Amino acid sequence: MSLEKLQQKTGYFFKQQKLLETAFMHRSAASNSYERLEFLGDNVLGIIISEYLYNTYPNLREGKLSRMRAHLVCSVSLLKISRRLELYDCITVRKFKGVKKYDLPSSLLADVVESFIGAIYLDSDYETIREIVLGWYEVEFRELNPDDRFKDSKTVLQEKLQSRGQPLPTYVIEDTVEEEEYGKVFHIRCEVKSYGFESKAEGANRKVAEQAAARIMLGMINLAEKEGIEPKW
Repeated sequence: MSLEKLQQKTGYFFKQQKLLETAFMHRSAASNSYERLEFLGDNVLGIIISEYLYNTYPNLREGKLSRMRAHLVCSVSLLKISRRLELYDCITVRKFKGVKKYDLPSSLLADVVESFIGAIYLDSDYETIREIVLGWYEVEFRELNPDDRFKDSKTVLQEKLQSRGQPLPTYVIEDTVEEEEYGKVFHIRCEVKSYGFESKAEGANRKVAEQAAARIMLGMINLAEKEGIEPKW
């Protein structure tokens, strides 16, 4: 799907086409990549979802609202939206040119939802992007149940595999890097042998990195299930 068709699909037409192009530009294809827009879009999305939950559930306490928000903005939810919008066909990534859409990293497919949000916000205003995002989340809002426990990603992944009699995921520290600006950064690899899948993530500590890797892995398994891909055992 071209960027023109994406605008037709979403109903939003950019005044600044460069913003739209940048929102789907991977760093391998150009120095001006989607990452700064992703940073902005992540924060805009957080405000929109927080406002929605605050107004929709006036009797819920802060802790529950925070867990619901985390569930709605996690990689798994973003992957669902990315797939519905078919954003994988819009990404410009030199390394992945000409390969099948599901060869794209699930983390990238989730990231571009946020960069797309950031681009629309800059091209329009808060009210415009708010209405667009609320429309994208209609399915997730209908399925949202305040009584759910909203378990963390590692727990959900473990329970999913256990329920099917499959081996539990393993988490491996691939590297720890001291960065001048951010301090120590942990690089974690999550492996699910029954599918032969690997996901990688990083974080300021091992727990954060493992949760991020588990979220990505859940997205990979969910997409595989929708495509009818069975585990190896």
